[in-house]
Amino acid sequence: MASNSQLTEEERNFTRFFLLNFKVSPDIVRRFFDGVFPPAQLAQTVNSASSSKDFDLTLMICLMRNLGGLLTPSNGWDQLPLMNEMIPGADLATLKWYRNQLAHMTITSMDINEFTDKWMRVDKALTALNKGQRPHKVTEILNYDLDGGQAKTLANAELKIMKKEYMECEKEKDQIESVLFICEKEKEQIESVLSICEKEKEQVETVLFICEKEKEQIESVLSNCEKEKEQIESVLSICEKEKEQIESFLSICEKEKEQIESYLSHYKEGNLPKNIADANSSLVETWLKDDKSFYDTKASYFVYDKIHECTCILVASNSGLGKTAIIRHIALKLQSEGFQIVSVEYPADVIK
Repeated sequence: MASNSQLTEEERNFTRFFLLNFKVSPDIVRRFFDGVFPPAQLAQTVNSASSSKDFDLTLMICLMRNLGGLLTPSNGWDQLPLMNEMIPGADLATLKWYRNQLAHMTITSMDINEFTDKWMRVDKALTALNKGQRPHKVTEILNYDLDGGQAKTLANAELKIMKKEYMECEKEKDQIESVLFICEKEKEQIESVLSICEKEKEQVETVLFICEKEKEQIESVLSNCEKEKEQIESVLSICEKEKEQIESFLSICEKEKEQIESYLSHYKEGNLPKNIADANSSLVETWLKDDKSFYDTKASYFVYDKIHECTCILVASNSGLGKTAIIRHIALKLQSEGFQIVSVEYPADVIK
């Protein structure tokens, strides 16, 4: 039955913040999760999962964090993000942070400054994840009359449930009284037997009490094991996906490695890169055509002799006196002697 005592302002703040996190946050995160992992394709991402309704808020954030391709908040996923971060990862980390806080809190009150700061952060995160629209339930919870009409409505709903249960109990009561009347006659006969069995009953009850406690402990352990098993299976499923991605990446790297090794082998044999060799081949064909009309001069003989003495020479003269023709003619002669022609436009190209 709902209490008639009014809540303090701090208790109302805590109640509203609790409802915001446990009544609104899961629904908004689930909608965002369905956008990242469409329900029709969910089973391809998470083995044997048919709907996001099978996941709680923490697991949905974990899956999006590892498989959803979301940017990591600047403070990481396990710390409260900065107020000015405007990415979905920061909004999800905010909801995760406050949900974990509430799960471990022992104080059920919250002053107005703390409430205002935390409410603003969660409200901002929910609105951002809901495509910029504030969920209507946020306003409803903020306006709940936890001491007036809202509390009365909740109390009336609870009273109706109790009345229904009372009527059902009345019917059972009549049936039980009829059975008790019959049993009363048998009671006297049974009491004599019970007197003999009473001592044995006490011993049995003691054993049953001990067994019941052990049963509860075993069931608790089994329940925890089952939850851990589900978590492990979920993590293993995620790891398997990541393993496949890594193997695919390694396969690509191996192919690139083979290609690079092929290029290195080609270059070590003294060959030019294919793009440079192709460009030079086309260039040399043009030079050969132009060289047919070239006649050696004293200048060309001089340059040719000098290039055998020096590793680098500079040909200079007035414009139009054949500097380019001489250089190309000598390059073609050197090519016939076993050298390769590499044409460059700028000095820096020689280093490249």
